[in-house]
Amino acid sequence: MKKLNLILLFSLFLVSCQSNSAKGQMLVGKIDNSVAVITANKTTLLTNFSNNLLRLSGITGNFTDATIVQDGSNYYLVFTGTQFKSSLLLKLMPSSDNTTLVYEDDGGGGGHVTCTTSECAAEPRGCVPAPVGLACTPCANGGKCTKTVSSASMLQ
Repeated sequence: MKKLNLILLFSLFLVSCQSNSAKGQMLVGKIDNSVAVITANKTTLLTNFSNNLLRLSGITGNFTDATIVQDGSNYYLVFTGTQFKSSLLLKLMPSSDNTTLVYEDDGGGGGHVTCTTSECAAEPRGCVPAPVGLACTPCANGGKCTKTVSSASMLQ
């Protein structure tokens, strides 16, 4: 009986660890023939992100498209509209082929940064989340960049 209890306890521990390893991650895209593509439902991403940005920052983005943009070793989920550009940092999921891109709901700890601008939306490196820390890169033209930090998912 003692042995059975030990096995059940160990099994419960394994199940708990497995569910925590994927907790807080959402599959957003993949690398296909060296091109980053969105695999999640784009309409759902646009709707959820727009609603969360409005709720947290008061910005009505009117986003019409979402794409994945690569800048060096960093990948961003970029939402664009008629006036605003907003971006989230994505991470390559460790695997044998490193082709899965995920959004970590908590940013890997401490919150997740979203950077939004209308003043430097055409700049590829302006107003995007910094790879480390809770910061946005500045606009090269000195334009305004709004940082939103959320402990909850911006995509759900």
